[in-house]
Amino acid sequence: EELRQRGYRGTLFIGHNNGAVARVAKTRAINTYNSGPTGGLFGAQAVGRLYGADTLISTDMGGTSFDIGYVKDGQPSYALRPEVEGFACNLPMMAIDALGAGGGSIAQVVDGQLQVGPQSAGALPGPACFGLGGTQATVTDANLVLGILDAGYFLGGGMKLDVEKAREAIDKAVAQPLGIAIEEAADAVRRTVEQAMGRAVGAVADRLGRPAGLPVIAYGGAGAIHAADIADVAGVERVIITPFSAVSSAFGSSLMDVGH
Repeated sequence: EELRQRGYRGTLFIGHNNGAVARVAKTRAINTYNSGPTGGLFGAQAVGRLYGADTLISTDMGGTSFDIGYVKDGQPSYALRPEVEGFACNLPMMAIDALGAGGGSIAQVVDGQLQVGPQSAGALPGPACFGLGGTQATVTDANLVLGILDAGYFLGGGMKLDVEKAREAIDKAVAQPLGIAIEEAADAVRRTVEQAMGRAVGAVADRLGRPAGLPVIAYGGAGAIHAADIADVAGVERVIITPFSAVSSAFGSSLMDVGH
């Protein structure tokens, strides 16, 4: 509706989870389930072609989840009878695994053990460093404490991050309960989340037979800053990151054919 009000008169398409786009009138809600990650996988397939890779792993790390897909011999991963929120569904769609790990994943100590995710602070109130009312320690706060994120140039300089709030959150939630320094706690948060994601990526690499030169194409808002360590845990030696990694799902959606 907003596009129409702004004068757009072209055809409107909705991305579908089978890897096609269709008109609004041809779309049911079930077609749109996980359609964003599907777009990301199509984008990864296109990038893979530029590097001569017809078998690859795609990883999308956003604020709440870490989505893993793959392309094998030029064919993206399909599920003929997928599960949607636990319900068996007779509607073919892209098979994309999701882990509860992202930039907003909450770090806490439970029974003396550091736990990261699956709960997420989301975008609102978001990580403590956003200064929007969030107080829980997240992966993004850990990256800021470690200097991996630039407090003055987040979102291309459109948002300033609060280093002190990040340090306070990491200190209270992780450092004090474990009796370690704040930087050490932040590093532990990073390593915990990367170990879990790396093992998951390694399992997919095993399923694909680990062909020579197998790349991980990493994208999503938090994808680039964790990609190398995740690949290291997974035992994959090649990582490809694009300048548009934060909007890869939108990029991939623009490559989909119309499917009615």
